[in-house]
Amino acid sequence: MGSGTRFVCLFIAGLLGLPIQAQSVFIDARPVSRHVRLERLIDTSASLPGMNLNFTGFRAASLDGNHVVFHGQSFLGPEGIYAFGPGGVTKIVDTLTPIPGFGPMDTFVGVSDPSFDEGIVGFTGARDVSGLSFEGCLTADLSGNLTLLAGRGDPVPDAPGFSYLFFFTCSSSQGDTGFASLIADSLGESRWGIYASDGGLHTVADTTTPQPGGSGTFTDFHFNGTFSEGNSAFCGGSSFDPVDPEGLYTDAGGALGIVADKSTPIPGGVGTFTGFLDSPVIQGERVVFRATGSAGQKGIYLRDGASLSRVADAQTSIPDGVGTFTGFSDFDYHGPALNQRGKVAFVGQGSGDQEGIYTDYFGPLTCLLAKGDLLDGKAIFALNLSREGFDGNRLAFCAYFTDGTGAIYVAKLQAGP
Repeated sequence: MGSGTRFVCLFIAGLLGLPIQAQSVFIDARPVSRHVRLERLIDTSASLPGMNLNFTGFRAASLDGNHVVFHGQSFLGPEGIYAFGPGGVTKIVDTLTPIPGFGPMDTFVGVSDPSFDEGIVGFTGARDVSGLSFEGCLTADLSGNLTLLAGRGDPVPDAPGFSYLFFFTCSSSQGDTGFASLIADSLGESRWGIYASDGGLHTVADTTTPQPGGSGTFTDFHFNGTFSEGNSAFCGGSSFDPVDPEGLYTDAGGALGIVADKSTPIPGGVGTFTGFLDSPVIQGERVVFRATGSAGQKGIYLRDGASLSRVADAQTSIPDGVGTFTGFSDFDYHGPALNQRGKVAFVGQGSGDQEGIYTDYFGPLTCLLAKGDLLDGKAIFALNLSREGFDGNRLAFCAYFTDGTGAIYVAKLQAGP
């Protein structure tokens, strides 16, 4: 990275009975006047709740209020969804949990990354062993009480004769939950669709829905949909292209409309968008997304009402780094994340193995942490950030270290002097 000296004052609170300590961590480059208050919630020395086994990894830390919900794993034990709150770590659901409506031995064999808002966790779960074929979208409260929203074989309320077959992403917001699914009827006809539970389970869009700005109906969806305050955002197209769907759409404002499509000029770029990556993120009526253009253009962009702006692209200089960004991680648990004020945080990469978490929270793009920085006296090897990890001025993320350990932190972003 760059020359000079930079420091960030990190207040590291061990919330697992460890003493609070304050330390200044020096991270190469020039002094940075932004202070970040960090709380370490849990690390790989912690045991799974009720078990004599340690966590071996974390991902997809979703933050809301006083709780962080995350996906946790153990090499010799179950994987599952857990919550960290004022009372410590609790289990929401794992691969030893019985599936609602089935026998006590009929447990999940896999659960998705969680979505979390206002005390409700949304996730998909599956089992396909011992003669039981189950897949569904479920919700849970923080006590681990599960509710099946829709399961394989259940009828689709506003598509007579059709039932749910496969489930993809599940997103929870203000007590409402949405998901992407493949549905089918008894004659073998199938449809892709985006479904939501707000006001009763219903279809947001499927392959019978006219495509805004197009000449026909949608023919595919990019296996996703995110939801906020009764609004949804998703990738869709009129030709099956799982890599580059034709556009991003939202029903914010009451009618289905275009966020951006392949006729939309690239802000700060050349020409129009050529592709859209998975998981646009919606917060209220704002949508942040990753997209590509011709000649290697790629970036993160924000739709805020009628305004479409660039957050960062391959021409953007890496803050406290060298050169410009070369990539933006395209996994759900790498963000981008969007808070209620329209501020964005994301994981970005650069040449020479550069990687870090960056945000426009302070105005100019700022590096919060980067690969190679020391945190808790250990060198960071990798970082991940959930698309639901940004709540107000607090940002939840997972850090992995060169010694093979990992931890979940919450960063409270303070205004600079």
